[in-house]
Amino acid sequence: MSPPGLSPLTRRALASASGDYMARDLVELQRMQQRLQEGQIGHIWRFDVGSNTDGFSPLARDLFDSGFLAEMLDTYLREYPDNHYELLRRGLARRYDVEPECFVLGAGLESIIDHIARAFLSPGEECLIPIPNFSLYEDYSLRQGATVRTVPMQTLGPWSEADLQRLEAAMQAHHPRLLWISHPINPLGCALPMTVLERLVTLAAATGTAVVIDEAYGEYIDPDEAPCSCARLLAAHPHLMVLRTFSKIYGLPNLRVGVFMSANPEYRRGVLAYRPTFPLSWFSLYTCQLALLDDDWLIEARSRLSRRKPLVEAGLDALTGFERLPSQVNTVMFRHRRISATEVQHRLADHGVLVANLDQVSGIQNQGWLRMTVRSEADNAVFLAACAAISTDD
Repeated sequence: MSPPGLSPLTRRALASASGDYMARDLVELQRMQQRLQEGQIGHIWRFDVGSNTDGFSPLARDLFDSGFLAEMLDTYLREYPDNHYELLRRGLARRYDVEPECFVLGAGLESIIDHIARAFLSPGEECLIPIPNFSLYEDYSLRQGATVRTVPMQTLGPWSEADLQRLEAAMQAHHPRLLWISHPINPLGCALPMTVLERLVTLAAATGTAVVIDEAYGEYIDPDEAPCSCARLLAAHPHLMVLRTFSKIYGLPNLRVGVFMSANPEYRRGVLAYRPTFPLSWFSLYTCQLALLDDDWLIEARSRLSRRKPLVEAGLDALTGFERLPSQVNTVMFRHRRISATEVQHRLADHGVLVANLDQVSGIQNQGWLRMTVRSEADNAVFLAACAAISTDD
């Protein structure tokens, strides 16, 4: 007797085409690592991942440098981690002015997005995604057998009134079960006005639609004095979910701590139903608790970006053949007007520079867009020099 086969949903997941640019970029990284070993390039500069390349809070670094850490590790690594995450949830509650019970923590936003898709979507049910957007929304919805309805946004920036009306018309016509939104928009890097988000959340209540607003890059647009988050809408809108992460501005992507917020206890129970019992280690929780205390780190990260990014943008603007989009976060989308994204990515790789290739992202497929992450002044100069070599050769 032959062994049992995979489930229909698993086969659907394997067959679903992914627009995720990370898979393609990791293949490019492997090629570059091989060339580095062979001496063909001298260094690899990673501009492909949107985390804070300056690292994490000095509060956490001070812990690592102390003898106290060894004692704590010896104590806590013997035990299962706190499954309630009370200290971190209390800190998050103070930051976002939301009750502690509104928070669920997971192993990165990728896993939380997966749990949301499982909790809300069944085969044949519709979800709605304005595109371009974070490609995993589409991937994980398809894995559940859902019908993914995309609404192309004509403006590669904050949505125009016409874009917004098309999205609203789709909501009213199809009454989707779930609406996925990233804010700032990933990968564009632009913020949406709070009035627009509240308008969509209000309409979703009338169409019977649950709304996910993913604020993974939210700290980059927060004012210094307090977060400007859709978390403020949670109490009045039980159909709303808001996401944040410690992987971006906090500079802690390896700890895999994603944050889910909802005032709806049923939503929280639904997400928890698919989360492993112990998804996060003590070390991840404790380090994020320290990072959350360091407001000065966030303020300085935004200040550094405000100094560095204009130089990158001006450098790209000065190069023949290149164009870029405005951005409010630490990433910049750019392209060459005559050379494909894959060719530009390969040519930059010849200089040891790795960028994200966005050619498979829904809404901007095969339009030549790539994305770079703003790094240090010295690293940014390397990126611009590599682009200048392409401009000269063209």
